[in-house]
Amino acid sequence: MPSTASAASNGGVTVQRCNPDGVHDYLKVAGTHYSGWYSTGDCTGEIKIAPDTNRYIKVCFYPQNADNYCQSSYKLATANRFKTIATDVGNGTLFKFYFRSTARSTGQQVS
Repeated sequence: MPSTASAASNGGVTVQRCNPDGVHDYLKVAGTHYSGWYSTGDCTGEIKIAPDTNRYIKVCFYPQNADNYCQSSYKLATANRFKTIATDVGNGTLFKFYFRSTARSTGQQVS
């Protein structure tokens, strides 16, 4: 069973960092498109997500030395299967998942 993510503070923003096994739970509350804050770690250069139900998702990046931006298109992540949403992501990059739906979403992610 995956362990839970450790939280760290980055300029007043709480971010989730990857675990040695790289997997942790996520929660997106109803009424918003965005998940909480996450940060890539040493675990992988990819961002993957496995929602509990089918969801269209993209990633919004908040790099320290560049403008914020979101991916231009959504990817369909099917229920309980990891889907790679972004690749070649630098270590320590802040990001949020952006869901097409404002419905509540839960599942797991790797970054």
